[in-house]
Amino acid sequence: RILGPQGTSVTLGFRRKEGLETTYYDVPLVRGSPEYFDSLKANQPLQDELDRLRRANSQLESQRARDAAELQRYRSHMEQQREDFDRKYLAMDEALSSKDQEIARLSSEVS
Repeated sequence: RILGPQGTSVTLGFRRKEGLETTYYDVPLVRGSPEYFDSLKANQPLQDELDRLRRANSQLESQRARDAAELQRYRSHMEQQREDFDRKYLAMDEALSSKDQEIARLSSEVS
């Protein structure tokens, strides 16, 4: 018997001597009763589903990060577009005001 909690592993080392040559073997073992291993098999579908869900979650988190970065690029682009629009609008407004003043001046000269 090799005592310890179920599910823990132990490595047994063996030595085999044949003539002048000695061969060493290490064998990993997992402690547990037959019932313990049966319960592992029964839970395997759940573990597989959990692993699948974790992989899917990881992929979704990666996609979310990419989407957040893309959204930030769009926001920056829209902010730049708005600044360009405001600058052009202001220039047009100043040009219109200048033309209105010129019309008013010419109208006063004609009268």
